[in-house]
Formats: sequence, structure tokens, C-alpha cells
Amino acid sequence: MANYELNNNEPSPRFQQVLQRYQKALKGELCGFFDEEDMEDIIDYFADSQQLQKAEEAVNFGLRLHPLSVSIKTRLARLLILQKRRSAAAHLLHSLVQLEPENVDVMLCQADLLLYDGRSDDAKRIFKKLVLHPTERVDELCLSVAYVYCDHNMYAEAKSFLAYGYAHGGQKNFHLCFQQAICNEQLGMVDEAIRFYNIVLDIDPYSNDAWFNLGQLYFSVSQYDKALEAYDYAALTGDNDFQAYLQKAHCFFQKESYQKAVEAYLDYARRANDYSAPIHIFIGECYEQMENLDEAYNYFEKASVLDPENPDGWAGMCVCMMDQERYSEALPLVQKALRINDEVGSYWVYLGDIYENLNDLQLALNAYSHAQIYLPDSAELNALIGGIYVYLANFEAALSCLMKAKAGESTNEELPMLLAVCLYKLGQADQASDQLTLAILKSQDCAKAFFELCPEAKDDPLFINFDHSN
Repeated sequence: MANYELNNNEPSPRFQQVLQRYQKALKGELCGFFDEEDMEDIIDYFADSQQLQKAEEAVNFGLRLHPLSVSIKTRLARLLILQKRRSAAAHLLHSLVQLEPENVDVMLCQADLLLYDGRSDDAKRIFKKLVLHPTERVDELCLSVAYVYCDHNMYAEAKSFLAYGYAHGGQKNFHLCFQQAICNEQLGMVDEAIRFYNIVLDIDPYSNDAWFNLGQLYFSVSQYDKALEAYDYAALTGDNDFQAYLQKAHCFFQKESYQKAVEAYLDYARRANDYSAPIHIFIGECYEQMENLDEAYNYFEKASVLDPENPDGWAGMCVCMMDQERYSEALPLVQKALRINDEVGSYWVYLGDIYENLNDLQLALNAYSHAQIYLPDSAELNALIGGIYVYLANFEAALSCLMKAKAGESTNEELPMLLAVCLYKLGQADQASDQLTLAILKSQDCAKAFFELCPEAKDDPLFINFDHSN
């Protein structure tokens, strides 16, 4: 664990002074002395922030001051591992193990290298020995082990050591409990993650990261009121934590409180001075949901002016035109969106819908079929394609698509009627009658649509009672 201390993700004032002295020493402006601990902190700071070149520079600087330092040499080994120079790291570690086999940092580094080599059982043996170290706190040792495992995305293994550390003095260890929450989150154990974030907040009620992460978890399981409360605390405890304000707006949108969402997006934009295209698109989507299409169109259009390469602005304007049945005007807008990004299934669905309403069924079918590349399991898309096949009189293909739509529990209201048409055309009159009965229960208009597509059924005794046109 880093000893340079972070307060709201910023180095502590004491460490900032050490860092400033070090930077002056590098420039030759200061001939000061740095003890081993200061150098360890400087190296860790740069390594943890992925400034590997500066970390290596600090290692070399530290070794000139402390040429026999095992702790600094261990950090060099860690850097070599991060730089994928593992053969050199192994050679260095071999000598360090000879010098100080019980050194905690050496053992951690040794196990880290074994994990990179796929030798997880050997690494675990070292970790088990490490947590029994006689001069170190068990919970801190377990936390250090967990950090190594997490670097390898081995969250279940990390969680096991964290649980051991928690049971052996770690109940009030902020960082250990925080890492337990993260591991549970990564493992999809949301309830446990929430429980540990609440433990973290009992230890430090002003932890901005814990409040924000808790909000994200509640958001992920659609508990939007609890998420809003957590984001409120994140905003209060964070220094200009604009992301919390943005997430609050997303919560209101998901709650279908669209006017509050608009106000929250504008509040975020004002605080963060973020009037970018995505924010305009979010607001446009709110107005579209409120059926204020003129205002929605204005925001989507502003987004497209701000960033012409953002396809969502063009697609948003397209949807506004479609909602007003202005399909000819919608067509070039969705085509523009597709020219920017043709890998969004919903854009192809819009294109298919437009062509269908412009009575170009073949182009509509082509667009819907292309959408299936990106939405392969969409029941609603299968229903749309099945409907097109019905009107193109390809009843076998239509029946296949419509049955997939039914299996996927499509909410398309025309589905039973279209199934009745296909079944009747394919000579399965009894089943067609059953489907038409279901269709009419949903809407009396279904009988009229059925007989328009199957006029010959008017003379079929099985369907006479469905025909009320006379």
C-alpha cells in the first residue's frame, strides 16, 4: 500500500513538499538528502500513476543515494515486471531473496512474477507464508496480497485474503474494507459490495469515492432513489465532483422524471462548464420522452452543430421527424448517422421503419436484416421482419421469424394476427383460427386486417364467424 497518502486523490501536503524538493534536486537546483522512505514514496507515487519512466528515474536517483537498499531494488523489480522485462526482474529478485528472504516487498514481488508466469499455486504458497509474517499487521499484509491479485483480475482470490484480513483485525481498516467492496462488485456480488461500502462509510462518512461507488451500484440494480441519495452525498463530500451531478441526472431519466432530469443536466452543465454535444443529446432525449418534439429537435440539432461526427445527434433529429411521421425528412438524417457509425443496430431499425412507411418493403427488409447483425436476439426485430415477409407473400420465412418473435415474448400487437395469416396461407387453418382468436381479444381491428390479407378466408366455414364486414 502507498505510504505517500492521498487526500481526495491528491498527495498529502507533506508528500507534496518531498516531491517538490525531489524535482528541484533533479534539475540541480537543490542538493538535498532523501532517506529511503522518501524515495520509496516517490517511486510508488509515479508507478501507481503509471508514470513508469519517472518511476525508473526515481529508482536510479534513489540507488545513487542508497546503493544497498533492498526496498528500492524491489521497486526496480516491480518496474521491470510492469515493463514486461520479466527475465531481468527474475534475475534481480533471485539476488534479493538471497539477501532478505522474509522481506515483505520481496515476497510480494516474487509472487507477482509467479502470477505473470501462470504459477498461481506457487504464488499462493508465498502469500500464505507472507500473511503469517511476525512483525507486520495481518490485515495490512492481506490487503497487500489483494492488491497484487487485483492487478491480475483475480478478484475471488483477492476476496479470500481480504476476508481473512477482515477477520484478523481489519474491521476498521478503511482500505481493506474498500477493496472488499471493489472485489465483490467485480464478482457481481452487488449486495455484498453495498454492505462493504456501508462499512467503509461507517469508518469514514466523508469518503467521496465510497459514496459515488455506492451510487453506481444502486444505479446498476435500478434502485434510483437510493442512488440519488448516494450521489447527493458524493457531491457534498467531493471537491467539484461533477460526475455525481451528471449521474443524478441519469437517475431522474431512468425514473422517467424527465423534467427533473433536464434541470439536473443543466445544473451539471453549469457547474462543470460542460455544454458538449452529449449533454445536449441527453436533454434532447428527455424532451423527446416528454413529446416536446420541437425542443428535442433543437437540442439534437445543437449537438450536431457542436460535434457533427457524433451520430446520436443526427439519429435524435431523425426520431423526432419519425414521431411526426415526416419520413422523407427523417431519411437523410439517419443516413448521416449511419455514415458516421454503421454498427448501431437501432439506426438500422430506424432506417427500416422509414422505408416501410415509405412503402419500399425490400429496402425495409434489407435494413431490418442488417440490424440483426447487431441485435441478433431481438424479438421485436423478428416481428418486424416477419411482418415484411407477410406483405411480400414469403409465408414460410415470415412464420419462422414470427415464431422466434413469439418465443422471445415480443410485445408487437400484430403478432397473433400475422401468425394467423401465415398459418392460414400454409394450410394450417385450425392453428390460424386459434391465433386469430387471440388477436381479436387484443383488438377487433385484427379481423379486418386478417381478411384484407386472406380474403379467401371469408368463404371458409372455419372463419365465417370472424367476418363482421357484412
